Amino acid sequence: MAERVPAEIVFRTGVTRADLDLSMLDVKKLNITAGAGELTIHLGQTDTESINKCICCYPVK
Repeated sequence: MAERVPAEIVFRTGVTRADLDLSMLDVKKLNITAGAGELTIHLGQTDTESINKCICCYPVK
């Protein structure tokens, strides 16, 4: 089995409907900028302690 390579993903979109399956990736950093729409992201196993420290919500301007 090949070693999983860490990934940093940047996803920028305007109006969209997207269903992203990232469950097979070793996501170390995920940066999302999205406009109006619906976005579903599927992740694999996570370190919830790290996630809770990093989640930021920005108001829509």
